[in-house]
Amino acid sequence: MKNKIIPFVSLIIATAFLFSCSSDDDGDNDGGINAEASTSKQYKSLEAATDQINDLTSGAINTGMRSSGKFSQKMSDCYTINQELNEDQTGGTVTIDFGDGCEVEEGDVISGKILMSFSFDFNGENISITSDQTMENLVFNDMTVNGTTKLIISITEQGEIINTTSNIGFAWADGLTATIEETGKNEFFTNNDTFEFYSLSTNGSAKFSNGDLFSFTTTTPLRIEDNCEYPVSGIIKNTENTVTKTLDFGNGECDSIVTVTDAEGNTTNVNLETADDDLIF
Repeated sequence: MKNKIIPFVSLIIATAFLFSCSSDDDGDNDGGINAEASTSKQYKSLEAATDQINDLTSGAINTGMRSSGKFSQKMSDCYTINQELNEDQTGGTVTIDFGDGCEVEEGDVISGKILMSFSFDFNGENISITSDQTMENLVFNDMTVNGTTKLIISITEQGEIINTTSNIGFAWADGLTATIEETGKNEFFTNNDTFEFYSLSTNGSAKFSNGDLFSFTTTTPLRIEDNCEYPVSGIIKNTENTVTKTLDFGNGECDSIVTVTDAEGNTTNVNLETADDDLIF
């Protein structure tokens, strides 16, 4: 069973930051004086930050867990991944150190550190993994990022369950702040050690200090199959202040179409391959 850990590591880290199926399209904000959010641009920045951090942490912990003992590697001539496993390899730490400033993909500049710890608990054929992630003096472009994420992963012969709890804060130089609180659950289903599909539920909110509120709720768990690029079913409801948008991914057919219902009940079929990035996660 130990060899089943590493293939799921990137999915474990990805779960911590999955809230980017947003409702921040300014064209939908016609629900009244309290409906329009003035922080849609900042909310998009939060999504960009979490997407980038997700990619970096996924790669870092995967790189580290391929080695044993202490491990250090310079990445992109800019940041360093440091990993240390316990002697019995039942846990360890991974640190991404961006130093005083590191330009990563898309031209984003990050400084500070991301600290990760993990531990394994083996009980016969079952494995339990606990992982904690903390931001230390992390700055993403013009945003200060702080907070923690906890993941508890249970792996059995029948599949895997990943539960996530996140509380991440963002701050700008002009005094604006935002806090994201999220809970998520992933259930992975396997057959003869072959990944087949998983379901995802995530719920949370992003609250800004000026009163703006963005929330996201999975009303029907998303089903993602290993041979399909987009979810084949599931429903997500996104709210920007008082304006709600619902995304329905269908009834199980593998395609790139999502049905979007706006606050007035108008329904539009959107092709995710050509749609605005705000609808793609």
